[in-house]
Amino acid sequence: AREVVAASTVFTIHTPVAAGNDAFAFDLVSQFFGGFWGSLGLNQHSFLELGRHDLGWGPVFSMPALALRFSSGRNGVAELHGDTTRKLWRSLWPEVPAEEVPIGHVTNGVHASTWVAPEVQDLVSGVLPAGWQQRLDDRAMWAAVERLEPARLWEVRRALKAQSVRFLRRRVLRQLARHGATPTAMHGAGELFDAEALTIGFARRFATYKRATLIFRDLERLSRILGDPERPVQLVFAGKAHPADKPGQELISVIHNLSKDPRFAGKILFVEDYDMAVGRALTRGCDVWLNNPRRPLEASGTSGQKAAMNGLLNLSILDGWWPEGYDGENGWAIGEGRSGGDEDSADSADADALYDLLEREVVPLYYERSSAGVPEAWLERAKNAIATVSPAFNASRMVKDYVEGYYAPASARGVRLSADEHAPAAALASWRRRIYEGWPSVHVHAKPSEDSVHRVGETLEVEAVVQPGTLADLPLRVEVVYSLERDNLNAGLHRAEMTRVREHADGSRLYQARFQPEVSGRLVYGVRVYPVQEELGSPFDGYTVRWA
Repeated sequence: AREVVAASTVFTIHTPVAAGNDAFAFDLVSQFFGGFWGSLGLNQHSFLELGRHDLGWGPVFSMPALALRFSSGRNGVAELHGDTTRKLWRSLWPEVPAEEVPIGHVTNGVHASTWVAPEVQDLVSGVLPAGWQQRLDDRAMWAAVERLEPARLWEVRRALKAQSVRFLRRRVLRQLARHGATPTAMHGAGELFDAEALTIGFARRFATYKRATLIFRDLERLSRILGDPERPVQLVFAGKAHPADKPGQELISVIHNLSKDPRFAGKILFVEDYDMAVGRALTRGCDVWLNNPRRPLEASGTSGQKAAMNGLLNLSILDGWWPEGYDGENGWAIGEGRSGGDEDSADSADADALYDLLEREVVPLYYERSSAGVPEAWLERAKNAIATVSPAFNASRMVKDYVEGYYAPASARGVRLSADEHAPAAALASWRRRIYEGWPSVHVHAKPSEDSVHRVGETLEVEAVVQPGTLADLPLRVEVVYSLERDNLNAGLHRAEMTRVREHADGSRLYQARFQPEVSGRLVYGVRVYPVQEELGSPFDGYTVRWA
């Protein structure tokens, strides 16, 4: 039953943040499942082992660990998130380098017809071929967006921005009415926000790792940026915090209070009751989309995709989907894409990089106008944002990736293992038990190369002796794994399969590999052996690897 379930199950991992991964104490699991494991033919220990994982504060029953063990297709929701997830869960595959942990990725995408303004759809229809809505993932087709007239795009962007300002004013009036505001305050809301000023939007869940208040780290510097009468800038925020997330709620309070600070009067707005209507207004009507999570904790994020498809420029940390989307000409990257380290130092460095981009690039580019008053250089970036983000980050592409890379293979595996009253699944379960019991008898010893220095293009020869123990009748793969010394067999891996050339009287086998390395430099290498089973979703799902 376990083999059938795992074969046909795909698990999508959504966050590296601990709070987003359910885990329970063993005594709590035992309390609620004490009458259940016996019906599965398991004892208490075996049942609890299905979900055992140590998150750093002791072993618990982890729901993601349970799902990872009971699936054969596993994926993160962006390329960087896949890498982060492999490192986070690599302990479930002992002796497997993080790069080879069987977790891939499918980058999230958004439903374009829901989020792209009708005005933008009409605009691109003038340069894209008929039926383009059915070819959303055709990157070559989207190159035609570069032919858009800057003045026409500017006209559409200004119209959407004016719509957004009107929407925000109505929302603020509702907020003020709820709060019992004075007639003077109500009247002032009717003139709130300037449709001609550079407008930066930030709308998402107010989880602390998203650092909603990063832009407020240096209030004097921010005041100078927002308060320039020649080049005004305004900020609009929206979002909600989980009812139990008090730190997240405090971030909202900070922004709300700063919006009342005389230095920022009329320059900062927090829109309450975040919903799809607010999301649409902001991802269509702002000029810049701000995203500054603490890398690498943003699994994917999608609001910036919606914004870019409408011609907004992303100003974002290289986290989530943005490392795949950013090309140097369709927005801006905050910082240098580093992860980890001291949080306070990282926050200071990222805030400084954000201010620097605003002062030196973003604000000047927006206010650089042609004789006709059109920001042509800005609009070139906007066109590039539409042309590059639209085909790569739409839901059609995403679903296609899931079907081709995960769902169809899992469905086929499930059908195969369920055939003949589940006979293949029973055989796989029997193989797994045999491997588990016999693996301690398997050993491998590598014979180092006699010459440690070689020239580029020379053939290397590596030999190893494998003692298959009680698994002599089962197929085993023996291979050389090597990488540059700086990667230390953790990344940048290359492999060369070893061939059996001789069997000794004691049952051991001599394996040999002759190959030319695919990289040059100082190399490190190892020899490993693992069992081969074609029905496994990954060769490492046998959970048995031996290294020399």
